[in-house]
Amino acid sequence: MFDPRYFVRFDFVVCETITNIPFYQGKHLNTLFRVLLDPYLKKLSEPGELADFGIQTIPTQNGGPTLFPGDQVGVILVFPSRFKDIVLKIIESLR
Repeated sequence: MFDPRYFVRFDFVVCETITNIPFYQGKHLNTLFRVLLDPYLKKLSEPGELADFGIQTIPTQNGGPTLFPGDQVGVILVFPSRFKDIVLKIIESLR
């Protein structure tokens, strides 16, 4: 049976200069969302990678080696419908 997927775009604004960033920032953004989701996912089962739960992060751009205050970093979070309530809680906590 088809499990619907949700797509949520997050745009973060850089507050302080960040240096030494690899061109492909996907693994770092994946780590950010793993940390955000981890408390909720631990309640569901054994800890695992986001992919184990069918959750993906997709960067909206490649970056340079440095981000400056005011720059934006975007990521799309793709997740199965069963995680909708968890993601809504995280969105509320980021406000």
